[in-house]
Amino acid sequence: MFDDLLLLGEHGRTVYMGPTYKLQKYFTSLGFDCPEKVNIADYVIDVCAGNVSSTMDVMAQELPEKWEVAYDGSLWLRTPKFSVDDDDSSSATSSTYKKPHASYFNQFFACLQRAIIQFMRTLGSFFLDNVLVFIAGLCLAAMFNNAKYIGPLPDVIVNQCPAGIRYMCSGSLSDPIGGQNGSSMLALVLVATMASLRVFGKEKAVFIREGESGLNVFSYFWAKDIAALPGIIVSPLIFMSLFYTVVQPHATFIEYYGYFFLVYWASYGLGYCISILYKPHIAQLAAVVHIFILNIISGAVMPWPAIQNLFVPLCYAPYISFLFYSYYVLYVIEIQSYEYMYDITKSLNGNGFTVHQAKFMPLGIVGLGLLMRFAALFMLWCSKPDSWYQSMTINNLKLRLVSIKEIIYAFIATKLKRDGFDELPINNNM
Repeated sequence: MFDDLLLLGEHGRTVYMGPTYKLQKYFTSLGFDCPEKVNIADYVIDVCAGNVSSTMDVMAQELPEKWEVAYDGSLWLRTPKFSVDDDDSSSATSSTYKKPHASYFNQFFACLQRAIIQFMRTLGSFFLDNVLVFIAGLCLAAMFNNAKYIGPLPDVIVNQCPAGIRYMCSGSLSDPIGGQNGSSMLALVLVATMASLRVFGKEKAVFIREGESGLNVFSYFWAKDIAALPGIIVSPLIFMSLFYTVVQPHATFIEYYGYFFLVYWASYGLGYCISILYKPHIAQLAAVVHIFILNIISGAVMPWPAIQNLFVPLCYAPYISFLFYSYYVLYVIEIQSYEYMYDITKSLNGNGFTVHQAKFMPLGIVGLGLLMRFAALFMLWCSKPDSWYQSMTINNLKLRLVSIKEIIYAFIATKLKRDGFDELPINNNM
């Protein structure tokens, strides 16, 4: 992320000084070949520390001498853009020494390029994520292979049932739609959230270090988010290729893939927030707990009408779960395909769903996905050492320490006065 770089070796001697894009070429000429999936910055640090051996038998102690031989003032060092004469130093203005700062788009494309390179280096993790998605689709396909929706009996037959059990006869004979949609979404959300923990969770230290050098938070965040799109696009497609083929729901493939894609995309926003908010060693556990809570209030475990009968604010809890909106719309689009065979009104009313409201549910998924991303962006910005949040936190901590010190001082002074001392003795060495 730097334009120019200065590396120092033992005793502060220069090992390299020049453009960053020539760094790898220079060390390769000395026999230090950076492996394919290793960060060049970490590799160079190991080289300077003497932890990497050269194919040309160059020792770390010899790096300053090698640089002095290679350095000729034109190959590696850029020509200064200005000069100031000793006898005319007064003419130099502060604008001459302005710190260079890359534009928003330059930083965005630089971060995007680096994120894509990191993605290519971690294709193994991407492959493993899709294997897990495939296994989840296989298990759900085997579970719901023969599960078909069977609507309620005709009213003529229902009216012949005894009055005590007539309400049972009027319901659907088999309704696996809610179970298969709820299980599918839960599987996708789990895999997506675990995969998204790697996007920001492993780069907190890198972001803080580069944030101090002027890295734009917006450029960094959106570049990382866009670089994660291949996984968001491919994984639901792999899941659908197996699940849709075996289960064969009545709604179209495009409809199912579109809503599963939105769920997967929104899950990444949830993972961003968790990876930034929690420490890495508890992020996975925190993700499972959050998903468990969101699934409970989604309507897949407890019907929506039953949740509405709960006390405030639990009755409004489903509105903060993107799983609720996805469960709602998937149930409606699937059961609508049976309306030419059965009366689906009772099934819709039993779940508290309507066809009209289902049209607006995708907006809820998109809205919560964006909201979680903006929340993650805000938390990422607050983690910068120079942010107002960090300054406010440090100042509050200092004020609290001063208050505690004054309380302790007053307590000790009162205690000493009771014991016959006129004033609190002060140690000048403190």
